[in-house]
Amino acid sequence: MKISILLFCFLVLAGCKKDPEFTDGMLGGETIFDPPVYDPAKYLVSFAKPNPTPLEATAPVVIAVHGYSASTFEWDEFRNDASGQLYISQVLMGGHGIGYQDFKKSTWQDWKQPVLDEYERLEEAGYKNIILAGSSAGSAIILNMLASGFFDEHIKLRNVFSDRYHRRSC
Repeated sequence: MKISILLFCFLVLAGCKKDPEFTDGMLGGETIFDPPVYDPAKYLVSFAKPNPTPLEATAPVVIAVHGYSASTFEWDEFRNDASGQLYISQVLMGGHGIGYQDFKKSTWQDWKQPVLDEYERLEEAGYKNIILAGSSAGSAIILNMLASGFFDEHIKLRNVFSDRYHRRSC
């Protein structure tokens, strides 16, 4: 039994490539059309409402971060359901949503940068009630922000919601 398990593990590990092959078809085609690339004001609160009123500045703003190789579409239903109750910034992670080559050469630091940028733009505009919500790899990005001390230099994060890391009030 132990030999079978070891053999199975060896075959799985030996068969895994360090640089797997990706094709355009795996990512939906050669050109990926992600609307936030072309119309950020429709997806990012910092572009849609760069000068909030004092009342708008206290409303909850959720920065929604999608998963690996996905797109902002993961948060469309949430945005539609929450409409009018809070603001939703659907951040497109770096390297995602434009094309296969951009995705392939991007790193997790590239993925994180648009999340950091949106947080900082919201903070600079005067928003006070910022919440992060992550799906899959988006959750890992958020956890990295927490672990790296990002919020030591910024306004305190109000809440985190994640499909990988259950709700936690900060």
